[in-house]
Amino acid sequence: MAAEPATASLLPEPCPSASVIVLACDAASTIRRCLASLERQEGVAEFEVVVVWSGDDSTPRILAEAFPWVTVVGQREPLATGAGRNLGIRTATGEVIVFLAADCVPATDWLARRLAAHAEGHACVSGAVVCPSQAGAIARAGHLLEYNAFPEGRPREVVTGQPLYNLSFRREVFALHGLYDEALACGEDTVFNWRLARAGVAALFDPSIRLLHPGDSSLRRFVRHQAWHGGWFGRLCREHEVSGFAGPGLRRLWRMLVKYPLGRLVRLFRRTHSWAPERRGDLFRLAPLLLIGIAAATYGLIRGWYGWTPPR
Repeated sequence: MAAEPATASLLPEPCPSASVIVLACDAASTIRRCLASLERQEGVAEFEVVVVWSGDDSTPRILAEAFPWVTVVGQREPLATGAGRNLGIRTATGEVIVFLAADCVPATDWLARRLAAHAEGHACVSGAVVCPSQAGAIARAGHLLEYNAFPEGRPREVVTGQPLYNLSFRREVFALHGLYDEALACGEDTVFNWRLARAGVAALFDPSIRLLHPGDSSLRRFVRHQAWHGGWFGRLCREHEVSGFAGPGLRRLWRMLVKYPLGRLVRLFRRTHSWAPERRGDLFRLAPLLLIGIAAATYGLIRGWYGWTPPR
């Protein structure tokens, strides 16, 4: 992904210090590229990187040998994503807390533009998640399903109560609204964002804050991932009493089996048509994969609502 070099003018003074928290679970195959992209950040004088690792691969050895400048915390036992986020927050020292998954690659001006947005007074800042131009059909389908709400073509705007990605927060947000739910293996960020929305906290979406996400290349992993996400969403909707699925059993099933998948399709087409016209062709070329993904998510949603806990 080509990115225009950031300049010092992007950073109004005084610039808040930042801590980038990299979440790395069995990330030996991706951690080098992720951290190398942080070494290439431009327009930022100083920031720290905290890697929160878990799993039994060689990630700790790679960090020690190739990236001695990062702060490393973690454990061999599985670490839920919420617990990993909280561990990173407690370890970090920056005024701005930035989250980054170990399989993602930010643009060279990713951090500079983010800090500029925070310096404008925004407590929460979100950016666009970009699909690699060389990605295969399965990765492109997964990207369309998960990140269609905030593509690069959406205008820069302040939003609240919507699914956000590529996020950072001023530290005071956690002091005021608490940390992430450590019991959740997935969806801890969704629950936290719901909490902020109920409190009236808005976020700035800036499409120039770009993050490259490679996605899945295996059909089996793609289907499992969609079902996994759907299952966790169903569980969270039940536990947090999301009104969209309230009501008697038959009405709820109608909403889950019909309104949920149709609603996802309609929103996908509308958003792509409005904000990502260059990807309209993908809607038709990838239609079978998109329908399979939505069907898997719907299956997971129903099972999750009725008590299924998706495996990690």
